[in-house]
Amino acid sequence: KIMLEFVADQVGPNHPWIDDEKKLQWFHEQVELTDVQNEENRLKGWYKGLPDLATENPATRAYLIDTAKWWVEETKIDGYYIDHADTVEPEFWQLLHNEIEKVNKNFYLLGSLLDNRDETISTYKEAGFHSLLNEHFFEKASDMFANIDQPFTEVTRVVEQSSKKLSTFIDSDNTVRFTRKSIENQQHPGIRLKMAFSYMYTIPGTPVVYYGSEIAIDGGEPPENRPLMNFQSDEELIDYIAKLATIRKSLPALTNGDYQVLYEKDGMILFKRTFEDETVIVAINNTSASQNVIIPASEIAENKELQGLVTGDSFEEENGEYEWVYYFSRWRLWDGFGYIIPNRSKRRFGLGVQ
Repeated sequence: KIMLEFVADQVGPNHPWIDDEKKLQWFHEQVELTDVQNEENRLKGWYKGLPDLATENPATRAYLIDTAKWWVEETKIDGYYIDHADTVEPEFWQLLHNEIEKVNKNFYLLGSLLDNRDETISTYKEAGFHSLLNEHFFEKASDMFANIDQPFTEVTRVVEQSSKKLSTFIDSDNTVRFTRKSIENQQHPGIRLKMAFSYMYTIPGTPVVYYGSEIAIDGGEPPENRPLMNFQSDEELIDYIAKLATIRKSLPALTNGDYQVLYEKDGMILFKRTFEDETVIVAINNTSASQNVIIPASEIAENKELQGLVTGDSFEEENGEYEWVYYFSRWRLWDGFGYIIPNRSKRRFGLGVQ
């Protein structure tokens, strides 16, 4: 699948439309965007001094929507990413969604917002977007996974309170690179990224990996966070993400299931995802020590053997309990492993990283 970024809210400072007398009504008056929670200022303000398009103007709106449709028809792309979608009125996006759906009914719209209050998120989710970036997840998870021995408490609260239609991420074109945060904490970026992606690919929401994060690209504040892509880099992390994507795609509980924390303490978490007759158990050890976690069988499955999905190992319930043992290694992330319980139509799985 291929997605392009589509810009509908602004043009560059030297764009020819600015000096075109026939297009004077295509722009809002020059007022800086200073208050993202003020709807009028957010919709009409010039973000970082860039000329703001008047998308409520019929001619402007028609041109932009025709352009968006042209790219879909000509290039057969599968989706658009819209940065700062809430700088354009929701009616525009609903119309664009409706028009593009006539060309490709499976077309995907992903957006980010400047104003991430619940009411704004709700408004734009209902305006044709299939998903929006979960800024609250980023704020908590990016800092937590960039270091070790950090509790999951706040991240779990965000996950539990967020819609499954939101997308999780740990860095983007508007943020410092996750790798930079890890380095500043004197942590190995590759290990930190594997840990973060393991969590993102097994919780509710759609995981989004910003270009370059799959090879641990470093970078500070924008535009330093947008270096040229290195296509000759090691593919270990790329392969790991591919493995996570395969697991996620093969288990409906990871895309549609609920989210229930079974254990959480100081960076060690074990949670359960359940959908219809399928249950997935995920364990992540983000601590600086080996961990031994015991979960009552009543919370997982009684009198069953857990068989490894990836590593092929297995273990059984003992005395009404299941015991997870995770060994700590500062410079290595142990391969994820999973467990399956054959039980006619019912299956239960477990995945673990440490």
